[in-house]
Amino acid sequence: MKSSLDPLLPEAQVDPDARPALDWPTDPWDATDQTGTVERLRRQTRPLKWIVYTAMVLGIVMVMIAGAVGWWYLGKMNPEGAAGDVQSFTVAETDDVDSIAQRLYDQGLISDVGVFEWYVDRNGGLEITPGYYEIRPNDHMGNVLGRLRTPPGQTYTKVTFPEGFTVAKMAERLDVTVDRLTATDFLAAANDPSIRSSFQPPEVSSLEGMLFPDTYQVSNAESEGQIIERMIALMERVGEQEDIVNGAAAEGSWAQTAPRWLLAALVVLLVSFALTALGFAIAWPMDSTQAFHAIINLFLIPLWLLSGALFPLSSASSWLRLLMQINPLTYGVEALRSVLYPGSRGEFSLVASMATLVLFSLVMFGAAFVMVNRRSTKPAA
Repeated sequence: MKSSLDPLLPEAQVDPDARPALDWPTDPWDATDQTGTVERLRRQTRPLKWIVYTAMVLGIVMVMIAGAVGWWYLGKMNPEGAAGDVQSFTVAETDDVDSIAQRLYDQGLISDVGVFEWYVDRNGGLEITPGYYEIRPNDHMGNVLGRLRTPPGQTYTKVTFPEGFTVAKMAERLDVTVDRLTATDFLAAANDPSIRSSFQPPEVSSLEGMLFPDTYQVSNAESEGQIIERMIALMERVGEQEDIVNGAAAEGSWAQTAPRWLLAALVVLLVSFALTALGFAIAWPMDSTQAFHAIINLFLIPLWLLSGALFPLSSASSWLRLLMQINPLTYGVEALRSVLYPGSRGEFSLVASMATLVLFSLVMFGAAFVMVNRRSTKPAA
């Protein structure tokens, strides 16, 4: 085979087969004794991917199901919206958790029977105590369970009976405040001949005036009759502390010799007479009515403020009590209270109050008499 190279070139003088292959690069694929890793085709990895994708989808579905169940459970355990007004719920001796849960659901106090039973079981169970309970509808099941775990004797409702309330008004107030108690049963218990007060005359069957007005904590275990007995007991205890019987006997002569309205009129007359005389004594030397009003207010306002008409003498501080005891109008207020409220026990007796008023009236009349009859050195107008 003839060479195609130009015979004049240097390369044409060299045999190509005899030249060393200096320009051949080293390639690892040329080593026939070494075999590399062969990459798998895409179709061979598809089953593994499907397994991973399926596991991921199942996990997401399970999380969504668990979230939906948890959301439903929370909605049953704690319904949306505020809790309603308190309702009475009665637990009988024959009740168990299943019957209580069913009646709670029937009355609209819980949203699901099964969830409530599961909640009670997971939170230590329920020791059933028969009695009356107060439960709010649409409330958290934890609060419902807490109220059922509180014995009726430890659950109270505050009821206030103001002074001047008759037995009928007390019955109405109790009926409105405590749902499980009725005015009819309260009046029936008040007319029960077996419930009497030690202050009650033998021939009197009514308890009017025998029930002490106060604020009471009524438990869910109490009946209407037990509440009346508490009110009678408190009246008797206060009466013994204030010695109402002996106090009334000591002042019985005043009540028998003169009607109470006459005594009240006498007290008002003495106070008016004394203040009028005080006004005369101050006004007589004055040259103008403006000066008189300015001066008289310096006397009348402190006398009125410290008379016991605004706050009782017993609750005043020591130095303020001393000023009130010096104030003659204090005895006028005490005398009126003794006459208008014979059962009340004041700081002073009616005799001492009347004597002080008479003395105050005489002193003021004497001062006014002296001022009017004093010779004036001022020139006549």
